[in-house]
Amino acid sequence: MHVHSGLIRYSPADLVEFLASPFATWMSRFALDNPGLVQPDPDPPELTVLAERGRQHEQACLEQFRQVGRDIYVPPEGAARTSATVAAMRSGREVIYQGRLAHDAVHSSFIGQPDFLVRTEGVSDLGDYHYEVWDAKLAHHPSPDFLIQLCCYVDLLTVVQARQPEYVCFLLGSGEQPRFRTADYIYYYRALKHSFLEYLQHFDLECQPIPELGGRYGRWSLTAASLLDAADHLSRVANITVSQIKKLNAAGIPTFQALAETRLAHVPKLDDAVFARLKEQAQLQRASIGAE
Repeated sequence: MHVHSGLIRYSPADLVEFLASPFATWMSRFALDNPGLVQPDPDPPELTVLAERGRQHEQACLEQFRQVGRDIYVPPEGAARTSATVAAMRSGREVIYQGRLAHDAVHSSFIGQPDFLVRTEGVSDLGDYHYEVWDAKLAHHPSPDFLIQLCCYVDLLTVVQARQPEYVCFLLGSGEQPRFRTADYIYYYRALKHSFLEYLQHFDLECQPIPELGGRYGRWSLTAASLLDAADHLSRVANITVSQIKKLNAAGIPTFQALAETRLAHVPKLDDAVFARLKEQAQLQRASIGAE
């Protein structure tokens, strides 16, 4: 997310982050409003290697289009990239590489840069053709995150051509090119987008949420761990599950310390042997911390 002409513009990555963890979304918005006050986790070294391999795969996909003689257009860098992309679509270019799509509204300003917009037959506002989104992914199998990303591109593309493409396509690292029906995923995407925008409309700078159980906090993982430690959260217990935490909470055991000190011998809906193991684990960890 970033600010553009006074509006906050969101990207497909922001939706994927929200799907993984609303807490992470709160942190990203807080960081946007307070530059320099909080810092995300440093990128792990392997991320640089993966990014380079991803770039190489993307270039290999581009070369495949060239080898089969497809007309390829690459929009210029900078502010003109969006208008140049739309102009290329209106002129019917066969493949648009790294085009930029954007749509600004009061509460839902989004921008996206799909790897490839590929012309296909079918009437739209552009003429007797329209475009599909094709994305290069180094992975060997598509993931839900990938489909959310492509549905966001489709959403932006539909504004330009007044037609929702029937399919989206992945160019996978395995060499496969699976196609997915847009209609099978677009409604879930829209529900997620609605929840995301509603969450941010009620954003409160003064009310930092506790990281949700089982979240994938991404670049805010260290911050999440620090907050959970400060709250003496039950997630500190080694190998504890989300469902076990909920059962302990319902039994009046809200914290790591409370579990270590509880005199209860039974928790409803939790196997007694499992409860005894969790309690012993909490006691061992507390003793270990005290011995440091």
